[in-house]
Amino acid sequence: MSLPFFSVVLPTHVDNAYLDMAVRSILDQEYTQYELLLVVNGPQHMTITDALRQRYGQHPQVQVLSTPMCKLPFALNLGIHAARGNYVVRMDGDDIALPQRLSVLAEHLSQHPALDVLGSNYQIIDEHGTFGAVSRQLAGNAALRSRLPFKCELAHPTLCIRRSLLLAVGGYMYGVASEDYDLWLRLLRHQPAVQFDNLPDVLLQYRFHSGQATSKARIGEFVAHDIGLRLREWLLTGKPMFLLGIARSMVQFVVRKLSKR
Repeated sequence: MSLPFFSVVLPTHVDNAYLDMAVRSILDQEYTQYELLLVVNGPQHMTITDALRQRYGQHPQVQVLSTPMCKLPFALNLGIHAARGNYVVRMDGDDIALPQRLSVLAEHLSQHPALDVLGSNYQIIDEHGTFGAVSRQLAGNAALRSRLPFKCELAHPTLCIRRSLLLAVGGYMYGVASEDYDLWLRLLRHQPAVQFDNLPDVLLQYRFHSGQATSKARIGEFVAHDIGLRLREWLLTGKPMFLLGIARSMVQFVVRKLSKR
């Protein structure tokens, strides 16, 4: 059997209708040279793993992995190390990949083989599947690299990432927030030739709901983590743009807080 081009890594700690819709959206892709790695983590991992293996275990492109470790970075790294594809495709258990997602990514990568990290636009959906706003992601390697000290313009659930680069920098670091932003900054520092881009196509429906990890209640936590990452990069590289990024984040957070009073 030939090796897959994409390894879709989908971590989950729950088993619900959202998860089945997410899995089905990958199994219904137009492009077929992929594998789907379901990485079950957390205290209920054994029960959920058994259920998923009953539902999807006979599918030749599906592999179910399991770990009691709770944190998302560990689950992602487990999937990355088990992956066989050239690119790791991110997928969350409450989002929906449009049928052409993998085919559009594959076509663009075939035309631009030097790309290492490729994302796309997405459309927001709520817990009922009602459509919301469409993103307008920044595109172009130079623009994305210059923006990273100030803001992450790479929507993590839309991305595919060259697996060899992920392994070269040790994958995701273990934390409670901003694991993707940390990865891009480390790639910039350790792999200075890394190339980023975003496609204009909408290839994912990104679900916002009250139970997800990136809820509005945790905005302060994410801002603090992002500031800490920029401070680390300034200390390690001496580049003043990271100090400007810290100042920008602090001003934006204060303005947001004051506007809610």
